[in-house]
Amino acid sequence: MRMYKEYPYNGWQDHVAEIKNFLEEKNFKYLDGSLEEENFIIVMDHEDINKHAPGLINFFKDNNLSISCIMLHGSCNTSDPPLNLHIDQIPLMEKFYYSPYAINLPIQNVEGTYLAYYEIIDPSFELKEDAAFTENEVKEITRVNYNEPLIVRIDKLHAVCNVSDKCRITASIRFTESLEEYFTHA
Repeated sequence: MRMYKEYPYNGWQDHVAEIKNFLEEKNFKYLDGSLEEENFIIVMDHEDINKHAPGLINFFKDNNLSISCIMLHGSCNTSDPPLNLHIDQIPLMEKFYYSPYAINLPIQNVEGTYLAYYEIIDPSFELKEDAAFTENEVKEITRVNYNEPLIVRIDKLHAVCNVSDKCRITASIRFTESLEEYFTHA
């Protein structure tokens, strides 16, 4: 089963600049490359997106896609293999439409980091919200190091590995549409 697909498009770097401008306006400390012990998520809601990312909105609107939110992910100082395995859960997305796919944009410091997908080894293991996993319970099935946009499965077990000395920041763009057509067709 495919877990990700490249989705490079002209102008995506301009959209990254829009998101960085949002973070700069918010005095976001990680833009200086500092490394903290904690990972983080910042949600750009409709108001933030309309104000700070009009080019991003228009690009996807021209492609018949409506952004529901943008999740900015920071991965700081994780283990290799990563132990922060998770599935993007519906409760986090309650106020947004939940789709099994997202488009991820690299914002900064993605070199030397990767996104890995896993399968649960023990079929009797019950997946629960905020469940913790160990290396003995799961098996890595694929990984990708990306520096261009990807369509990714967010409903499958995955984790980010960043053993660099900088905080990795990515944007996960969520849509009201499922993206399955974009994901399954070449």
